[in-house]
Amino acid sequence: MSSIEIDSDDNADDYYAFLNVPRRATAEEIRNAFKLMSKRYHPDKHTDPALKAAAESMFGRLKKCYDVLSDPRKRAIYDAVGPSGIVSDEMTLVERRFKSAYEIRQEYEQWRKESEERRLQQLTSPRGHTTILIDATDLFEHQYENEFILVETLRNEPNDDADSNGKNGESEIKTTSVGRSYIIEDSGNNGLCSIFYWPSVEIRSMIVSQSVESLLTTDDNLTLNGSLAVRNGDGVGTVSAALRHILTPKSWFEIEYGAGNGPLLGGKYFKAIRDDLQVLVQSYFHLTPYGIRPGFGLVLSQQIKKDLIAMVNIKTGGGDVSVHTMAVYENHLFRMNGSFCVGLRHSFISTSYMHKLPNDGRAKIGAKLGTLGLIVEYGCEAKVSQHTVMGAAISVGTHTGVSMVIKVMRNKQNYVFPVMLAEDILPSAIMFGTLIPLAAYVAAKTFIIDPYLRRREAETASTKAEENASKIAERRREAVAYRSLMRDVYTRIVERESQSAGLLIERAIYGDADVVMNYSEYDHPIPDITDAFDVTLAVQVMTDNSNLVFTESSKSYLPGFFDSCIGRPKKLLIRYRFRNANHQVILEEKEAARLPCNQHRIQYGM
Repeated sequence: MSSIEIDSDDNADDYYAFLNVPRRATAEEIRNAFKLMSKRYHPDKHTDPALKAAAESMFGRLKKCYDVLSDPRKRAIYDAVGPSGIVSDEMTLVERRFKSAYEIRQEYEQWRKESEERRLQQLTSPRGHTTILIDATDLFEHQYENEFILVETLRNEPNDDADSNGKNGESEIKTTSVGRSYIIEDSGNNGLCSIFYWPSVEIRSMIVSQSVESLLTTDDNLTLNGSLAVRNGDGVGTVSAALRHILTPKSWFEIEYGAGNGPLLGGKYFKAIRDDLQVLVQSYFHLTPYGIRPGFGLVLSQQIKKDLIAMVNIKTGGGDVSVHTMAVYENHLFRMNGSFCVGLRHSFISTSYMHKLPNDGRAKIGAKLGTLGLIVEYGCEAKVSQHTVMGAAISVGTHTGVSMVIKVMRNKQNYVFPVMLAEDILPSAIMFGTLIPLAAYVAAKTFIIDPYLRRREAETASTKAEENASKIAERRREAVAYRSLMRDVYTRIVERESQSAGLLIERAIYGDADVVMNYSEYDHPIPDITDAFDVTLAVQVMTDNSNLVFTESSKSYLPGFFDSCIGRPKKLLIRYRFRNANHQVILEEKEAARLPCNQHRIQYGM
């Protein structure tokens, strides 16, 4: 089956939504919901053949939901893999017999393509990292004194040479290029008239690295790495291979060999001593023209609390010895870390705070104080599509100047662009590095990314609608039949609620979000051609003793509802009266709510 049809099938049998109970509902809550709906829609209550057939269909679906959710084993399977885990292979084969050869062929081609892509990703797991260092300091640091020679003239002094040559003061324009400065000299305008300076933006260095993995056995994994670095015209490349063997579920060993900048042989050993304590030991030997340079590293990680982790990293090698400690606190709202490092080459203390924003966005600020002075950093990241994240950050340091870093992360491919703006702290460079990326992101998101995503969503929704046209028509007929069953129950509930001035649903509209919002202020009838429909009767029947509860499940699977616009956002508009006061609420597709609510009350005259 295709992924679209799999999703549709899974959602079409949302047992929790049909019973209108939360996924964490107890067995007692599930049993009470089943009893209430059985009492209302039992086939024995109807004598009309059409209504009795609809009641039998609804009761069969209701009983199927209850049989699964009331059985702990079946419920666990359903929660893990959905209805596909409940349906037997025989039923799946019977279902496929009713599909045409073209549909089966299309499903197979889609399944084969997705399986091949997943298999290739699992076997290789390619990762890439590209870093391009850009020097843009010339934009803010102009050194005019070394670029041109200033020609001084007296503006009011007559030009005798011009007169003696018989040119009668006619001007002669001369252009001189010195470095990146252009001097335009006008002899008739008493000398120098204009100076143009063209700043230079250069790429100082570039580093490209790529790695692929190969699963040899269930316990052995081979990783191939390659990198190329170029700086000021000089380049160096390295290749390496690392073989990792899993010793136990809590330990592994890795050996690595590299070449390119001299042979390198290294090894790593990891072990989880306890569930909250881990250790990583690594060592290497690098053969250089100056001899063998050994290196050693030890990393200890301790989970102190649920959200707090502490680490100690000891490293030697390359002419440096350092001890680095770090503590990280992270929850669902933010992440904080503090670190302290003492080394022969560099020592510092640093801290940072990262706040998690909606839609997988993040904002970060940090500071570092050490032997290289004070460095302050701030930036943010935003998820612009399902697999793409963009970010920008500004770094201001007393010794490092002002720099900007732009990141683009696509799946497992990372592109980093550090841009040097100024060697000193210049307000103009800071403002440029802060505002330009923000303006560029807003412009790109407004004029490129959002239109593209909307167009792709529309195409996906159109494709889903075409593929599921027959299913939508079937669900529509089913919803209409269910609402026909509800009329007697609806009449009794309205009479009971009217006598007690309880919860009375005046109008309820469900469907496409834009269509629902258009009807939020009007009472016009809803045409059948729109992607929204009236569910007043179905919502009123859901009330019990002046209470109405919606769970976090999709509302399209409630009795009397159906999904008329697969793949598009949906909303539910409810206007109701309670205690003779008017209320209105607009709910999202999976928004939980409890009615009545005082916040829904309509305030007139405001």
